[in-house]
This record gives sequence, C-alpha cells and structure tokens, in this order.
Amino acid sequence: MAGSGIRSMRYLLQAGADYVLCNEGDLANAACLVANLAAAAEALAAGAGARVDSCAAPSGGRQWRLQGGPAGAGGAGPPLSELVHEDAVSLLARCHLEGRFFDLIDLDSFGGAAHFVGASLDAVRYGGLVCLTSTSGTIAGGRDPASALALYGQHLAPVPHANEQGLRMLIGLAHREALARRLSVTPLWSLYSPHGSVFRTMLLVDRQRRQKKSGGWAEGSRCYGYTLHWPGSGESACCAFQDLPAALQDACCSGGSGSSGGPPLLSGPLWLGPLHDHGHLQLVQQEAAARGWVPQAAEAAAGAAAAGAASSSGGSGGSSSGPALPATRKGSIGSLQLLLDLLVEEAAAEAEGERALAATATAGEAAAAAGQAAGGQAAAQGLPPWFLRTNDVGRAGQLARPPARDALLAELRRRGFLACRSHVDPSAVKTTASLAQAVEAAVEGLGIPSRAAEAAGRQRLRGRHRRPQPSDTGGAGASNLNVALP
Repeated sequence: MAGSGIRSMRYLLQAGADYVLCNEGDLANAACLVANLAAAAEALAAGAGARVDSCAAPSGGRQWRLQGGPAGAGGAGPPLSELVHEDAVSLLARCHLEGRFFDLIDLDSFGGAAHFVGASLDAVRYGGLVCLTSTSGTIAGGRDPASALALYGQHLAPVPHANEQGLRMLIGLAHREALARRLSVTPLWSLYSPHGSVFRTMLLVDRQRRQKKSGGWAEGSRCYGYTLHWPGSGESACCAFQDLPAALQDACCSGGSGSSGGPPLLSGPLWLGPLHDHGHLQLVQQEAAARGWVPQAAEAAAGAAAAGAASSSGGSGGSSSGPALPATRKGSIGSLQLLLDLLVEEAAAEAEGERALAATATAGEAAAAAGQAAGGQAAAQGLPPWFLRTNDVGRAGQLARPPARDALLAELRRRGFLACRSHVDPSAVKTTASLAQAVEAAVEGLGIPSRAAEAAGRQRLRGRHRRPQPSDTGGAGASNLNVALP
C-alpha cells in the first residue's frame, strides 16, 4: 500500500529514481495520491525546464511524463511515475510476464505480507533490492503458531528475543522463496520499530552462486536453521537446518546447554546469518552525513556556511544558521544518528564474527588437506541469532541488581567475547557469551553481589548498629523498661 504517496515522492525527488510505479489497493486514497505524485512531477519539471503531461496509463491508472525541455525539444519522454490500484501479487506477476523488472521493489503492507515475497522476487532484476515489511508481532512472539505455519512455514516459540526472531522470520521466508527460484538474498539492513511491532529488511537479490558442498549441503546452509531456548536456565542454542536431528538428540538425551531448564523451545526454520551488511551501512551513514541528516554533519555545514557568509560580507553582515535539521515526531534528528550508530555497531560485530568463522573453516580445510587433525584451538563463534537482556542476566544469577549494559559490554569484551549493543532492545547485549558466562562477568568482573549475599550483609550491618535493649543485660525485671535506671 502506498498510503499518501510520500515515499513515492521521496524516491522521485530525493533518490533520483527514473521511474516509480506506485500501487495502492484502496481507491479512497486516489485523490491524495494523484495530487502528491503530480506535485513531485511538477517539481522535477521545474528543475528540468519542462512541463508535465498527465494521461491515462494503459493499465487503467494514471501516468506523468515530462514534455519538452530547455531547448524546446518536443515529444513526451518516458513515463516518470505511474499510479495503479491493483492487487500487489497480480501486478508483480503481470510485470514479470511482460518482462518489466525493477531495480528496487518496496513492499510496505499491514500483516504478514508472506504471499508478496515470492512475487517480488520474480519481478526484481538480478542485483536488485527488495524491501519487505511485516507487522506480525503476535506471530513473531510465538502467540499464533497456526498463522506462523500457514504464512511462513515456521514454528515460532515465545522467547525473550521475540522481536529479533521476527526479523529472522521475515528474512528466513525470503531465503526459502529465493532458494526455490535459484536466487540468493543478502540482508543489507534489518530494522525493528517498536511502534506496533514493525519488522523491515532490505535484501540484495542475485543469482545463486555455486558453493562447495559437504555431505550434500551447501556451505551457506548454516545461515538457515533453528534456535532452541531453555526457559528454565535462560540459555539458547542454534543449529543449521541439516543439524536439527543431532541437536534435538543432544538436547533431549544429555540436556544440551540447558540441563536444568527442562525441554527446549524450538523455533524455525529461521535466518541465522547476519542481519546487516557492514559496508552498506557505512555508505548509508556517509550519505546521511552528506545530506546533513545527522547533527555533526549539519553543524559542520552550518559552520562552513557561516564562514562563507562572513568572508563574502567582509566580516560584517549577520550570520547564517546553516541548513535546518528535519525534526522527527519524537524529538530531534539525533534519534537517526543513534539508530545509524547502533546498526553500524551491530554490523561490525557480525562482520567480525563472520571473519572468525571463515578463518576457522579455512584452517580446518588446510589441516584436512595435510592429513592432520584440526584441534588445539577453540572453535570460533559468530554473533548468535538472539540477544541477552540485562534484566535476564540479573534474574538468572539472582543478582542484587541487573548489570549496567555498557559496563557489561566492556567486561565481556575484556574477557575476549564478541559483544555489541542491539537496536532491537535498549537494555540488551548481543554477545558470543552464554547467559552463564554473562552472569559470571557481572559477578566477578563488575562486583555485583547476589541477592542472598546482599541480604546477609544488610543483616550483619543491622545487627552491628542495633540499639541495645534492656533484655540484652539479662535483667528480667527491667525487660519492659524503655530507659536505663541509675
């Protein structure tokens, strides 16, 4: 659904799109959409010294074209934008049959949007982008298993990291649909928005690359699999799709990593790989700075503008405040900078984990080629597909208080674990450490006592400063007196 068409306008005016096909299923929004798309076309025409030609589209919608130019060259150019009102699946299927493939397809709809995913992969170019949105918060939280199976082909359990599970649910569906079409999808960024539980991701779609196979499975299959969570102990684990039988046998027979937590909760199949691409997010951060959308860049631009104004006026003649920062609904644009910083931090930790895994795999292959046993070194770990909340760390260790997030991050890094913040939950850390290891870091590294130890300390302190009572002197007759007698 296109809503009011503001995003379509931004694709034309800010992203420099050559052509935008805008689809809205609700005809009640037609007047608003026509007005906004016409305004965008008029703004582009004014910049090009041309005029806008609006006409009926062959599909029954509305088209806008630029007519003429600065030199007066006649003839209408190719369509600049087009508005249609169709079912999204039917529209994408028709584009596929007509050989119309898009560089970017942005699907923003309410609900699961599961039936749009395959159609969007059919209509995107090789090397193109697909943006997916889902608002299935109840499904992601494991509260609607029937819909999870019907829409996503997944079983989702209620877990503490349910919001990250929602992102991996959506990417996992796209990954499965891509495999059926001999395609590959790579998440460039993934975003959870707490207002109404909105899950978004941008995927790079390309031909499926040939990969080495081990035991009939491609090496990249480790990015698609299952997570297991033990509610009693709070521990989690994951396994690739093909390793599920062995993981379940280990969990049920030997207790797995949650021997004191009873049977595990199973979720999957999900996307287990990185949620972001570090290089792409760095480019996004640079673009936001270049546009003055983050405070530092805006202040630098304001300073440069002020310096330019001062030099042009000989030092006398007012001051310039520079480009105004666009305000967000909840406050300043600083929230955008915080979000970009969080996403880049997550992506950097994921990239470091992937490099460690790749180095371990290369070393194992070299050892196998030399006929040696790979060993003597701890196996590398990538960043796991879940996070640990500081409240859960405090609860699991029965600590007097939960550890501060930043202090816990620093201690985990000091101990050699990968650790970073999570944009999904402000109180969470993403780390290669287990919950037990995080508790150990909080107790031994941060000095947080257990509730029992703190209560015992308070009791000792209370006994040390307790006011002596007459009964403490052993006098039975004075036991009810409140003052000492001379």
